[in-house]
Amino acid sequence: IHHLINSQSIPACLASDLVADIGGVETRKHGRFAGYADIVQAKFFDGQTFLERGLQSQASSSSSGPS
Repeated sequence: IHHLINSQSIPACLASDLVADIGGVETRKHGRFAGYADIVQAKFFDGQTFLERGLQSQASSSSSGPS
């Protein structure tokens, strides 16, 4: 996980989903993300961090579906 943040190579689909989820917080400036660190550390209303929410959604989407 840390290498994703450090290299700022969060997958575009995941990043866009997270940005969509964050709601009223402005995360884009000049057409680019304000900064992955800021986004990852941002907290949702329920106290979950951006990164936790992203990992949770990745895990649930990969584990769901026909087996």
